[in-house]
Parts: sequence; C-alpha cells; structure tokens
Amino acid sequence: MANITNININGTSYGVGQESTGGSFYVPDRIEPPTEETLSYVDEDNAVVFFSIGQMCRVYDNSSARYVFYQFQGNVSGKAEWRQIKDSDSSSIYAYIKVVLKTDREENVNFLDGTRVTITDVTTSEETYSTWYGGDPIVFRVYANKPYDISVSDVSGYITPESEFVFAASYVDKDIEFTYQYMDRSYIDIYFGASDPAAIYGDINKGVIAELVSEFRRCLVKKTGEGEVTICYLHELNSTYFYDGTSSLGVYDTYGVDTMVYFPEYYYKIVKDVFIKDSIRIYISKYKVDDEYIHVPSCLVGVYKASYYSNKMISRPSSNAQYSSNKDAFKTYASARGTGYQIIDYNQHCTIALFLYAKYGRRDLRNVLGYRNSKVGSTGWSTSLGNKDSDSNPNPDYGSVGLCLENVYDGGYQIMDGITFNRNVYTNTYTITNLDGSTRTITKNVNNTAGYIRNIVAEEGGSFFDVLPTNNGGNSSTYYTDYFYGIASTDCLLIRGSLDIQKCGPIALYCLGFNSGDTNITSRLAFRGSIIVEEDVEAFKALPVII
Repeated sequence: MANITNININGTSYGVGQESTGGSFYVPDRIEPPTEETLSYVDEDNAVVFFSIGQMCRVYDNSSARYVFYQFQGNVSGKAEWRQIKDSDSSSIYAYIKVVLKTDREENVNFLDGTRVTITDVTTSEETYSTWYGGDPIVFRVYANKPYDISVSDVSGYITPESEFVFAASYVDKDIEFTYQYMDRSYIDIYFGASDPAAIYGDINKGVIAELVSEFRRCLVKKTGEGEVTICYLHELNSTYFYDGTSSLGVYDTYGVDTMVYFPEYYYKIVKDVFIKDSIRIYISKYKVDDEYIHVPSCLVGVYKASYYSNKMISRPSSNAQYSSNKDAFKTYASARGTGYQIIDYNQHCTIALFLYAKYGRRDLRNVLGYRNSKVGSTGWSTSLGNKDSDSNPNPDYGSVGLCLENVYDGGYQIMDGITFNRNVYTNTYTITNLDGSTRTITKNVNNTAGYIRNIVAEEGGSFFDVLPTNNGGNSSTYYTDYFYGIASTDCLLIRGSLDIQKCGPIALYCLGFNSGDTNITSRLAFRGSIIVEEDVEAFKALPVII
C-alpha cells in the first residue's frame, strides 16, 4: 500500500500523517528557532518524527538564560507554521521588546555607547535596564498584555528622545528605535587683537545664529495675568499688519497693548584663544550642549522708547518718549504694569550686542545701521520697516533699527536695570544681577579717561558675554568704535547708547550721577515672565486689554 503524505483540496496541498493531533507530545530541543521548513525532528530513538499539531519544541536563549518554547500550528502547502508561547519555568506568556539606538549623524553613532535603556512596568513601577554598545538590539523579555514605558539616558551634545509607551501583546515582538538629535550650534570669533572692526569671523548670520536672529520679531502684547502675557506676531514687512496680513490698526494703537520685540531663548559658551590668539569664540545654540553653556530665557523688550500713560510705562507708536535721569521713576512706572514688567536690563543689553555682532560680523554697527543725533520726540517712525533693520543712511531725522528695536542705540541715552556702577580714579566696579537673581561683581583696573572702547570684559574668557569696557584707546573707526564716558563718582548710573552720532553703538555706555537732571535720558519697557504665543489673530483681538 502506498504511503500517502499529502492531499490536495481545492488547489491547496495539506500534509497527512504528520498532522495528527494524537501524536507524541515529546518536546525536542533545537539550537535555532523553528522555521517554515521545520516539519520534523529526531526523537530519542534517532527516528525521524513529524511534529503533531500542538506539539512544542524548545530553544535555549542565551540573552535571557531561559528556554523559549514554540508550538507547531500545522502544515500548509508543505510549510510549517509556528508560534512562540512560553518559557520553561512559568505558564505566563511573554512578549519581546527590541530596542535600537541611533543618532541623526551617522559619523557620531559611537557617541551612544554606554547609554542606559530603562524599561518600566507601568502597573508595578518595576524597572529593568540594559546598556547600549551598538550592534544587535537590546532585547527585553516582558510579560505580555501589560503596559511598559521605555526611556533612554542623556547623551552630551544630543537631544534626548522622548520615552516610548508600549503595550506588549502576546506573541508579538515590538521594535523600538530611539534617534538622538545632535544639538546644532554656531559660533563667532571676535578677534579683539585686531583693530579692524570687521575682525569677526565664523558663522555670520548662518546656521543656528540665522535661525535665532529670525526669531527676533515684533509683536503686540496683552497682559493676561500676573506674570503672564499673550503675544501675537506682526507682519515682517510692516508693523501695522498682523503676521497673516490682516490690519492691526485699532489694536496696534490701543493703550495697554504694547508693541514689543520677542527675544528668543538661547544658550551660549565663551572660549578664549581657540584658534586665534587674542580672540574669543562664542558658541550659540538653542540647547544646553554642556554644563558650561549659559542659559538666556526668552523675554520681551519694547520696540520704542518709553512712554507714559496713567502713571504707567508703555511701548506704543505715536507717543511722546519720556526723558529723565530718575532711574527709580522709570522702574516705578514699569513695575506699575504688574509682575514681570521692568525696564530694559543689562542682560538684554548684552544680548542685543551679541546678536548684532553675530548677524553682521562687524563691531562698527553705526556704519551698518545708521544713527540719529537728536532725541526721539515721537515714537513709531520705523513702523513701516516691520522686522527689517535700518541701513547705513545717516539721515538724522531717522536713526537706527536693529533686531526690530527702534533707535536701538541712538536718539538718547537709555537707563537700564540689573547693573550698578562704582567708579573711582583707578578702578571700575560693576555689580551685575544674573538672570537667576544672584549677583556677581567685576572690578577692573582701568584707564579712567573717557574714550573709544578698545577692550571689553568678555575678551578675558569668562563665562558671561560682558560688554563692559576695560580699556580705551580706539577711535571712531577702530576696535568697537563705541564710546565710554563716565565721572569719578560712587554709585553711578550706567546708561546704554548715546546721543552723539560719532559715539553711539550697541555697547556704548555713559556714566552719570543719580538724578543729574540730564534731559537726554530715557528707557525702554521690558518683560520677563510667562509668554504665550497666540496664532489666532481673532482670538488675540478678543482678549481684554489690561494696563
């Protein structure tokens, strides 16, 4: 009699004999997991035996030091179907989660070696971890039908991927891939050993610097709570329109709705003499690349010089700019707006200088942006410029616009907060309030004659970009081209900007005594606190106006 091993039904061939459900349930060992070709095994008597439906085999898994069981499901068209089900010491069904780590930069893949991968049982908070060293995936064997959270540790210079939530279903392998994104950074080198004001090199208005420069944008601002404001961006070409092209008139010119410049969050790090002697390299990033990077949070600075309304400071076009040497009065009018409101501070002053240098690669900014040699009477002459900077036209009827700020360094002196100044015959002592509220003191032996700034504190390679003069000796066309003027007095006001067309610039500083009566001194509204961006113009219009 012939031995029938296959039967054809409607074009499909089925194995016969080897498919019996009543056959031996002996569990053979295998070196490798079964495949579709695995239809038989060699039993203890060295006989070739076909697997029966439901029969199992087992494979030793070196990674888990346990047996993995596979169950035979049947033979279809001469091909075996198998299902992994359980190990040797538990009736529980398991699942396997495979984790792979990579970067968005192929050449930096080895930077991930030593990274910890942690899997957490969401129901029990039990953690299991493994360490990545490249090559094969990390495999976690977990109980099936349970939720898990998989996370990875930080890697210096990369953005840490967010954790992954996984529900591990029975018999299903989960493949998880984490990609670390490189923290891009750009840099400028200020070659302070050279008198040429154009001796700034590097990524001038490129890369991260260009991205951050583009984020300095004019916006309308409404107070929506204590320590909180909501902003809506204006059009890049004309500030009388919202960013979407709809008119901002009726909102733009409403008291209590301020026109301000959004200053983006960034990080920076200073290194001295990296590639050029007598130079500093300033790295700029959107992320904290390492612990040496200084964090500068986002904030708002008034587009226009300070105006007053109902004993409160505002930043509004077509208003009369206020002039006084009384710093306390400016601070009082600004703080009257509520928590977070203030006058422009020293740290914002440094940010303005840094990004103008990084944008243009020059220290003689008045030859790039122009200047004004008289006080600003009425604000708003730059409205039609939108977010554009001014050019070098020295028409005194206008002035400079830089980083969206009208008269960024000209048209009068500007009182700033966050720094006090003590000057005597031999030394300058600056006490600076840091962004975290702490203070630091800088004392320098200086030549205390007034003059054009040749050197600044930042050149000494400290952590902060301090644009404070340490030495005069330049002129209107060399080094920083900005002027420092002061008096030998204790506890002076340190004022940014200038009124003199030959002495103004992003780091120009002026020292005078408190309440001197100088009528050329103004300030600028600023805000530090919670900033909410509203992209729906109509929703922004509907917000109440709170002065």
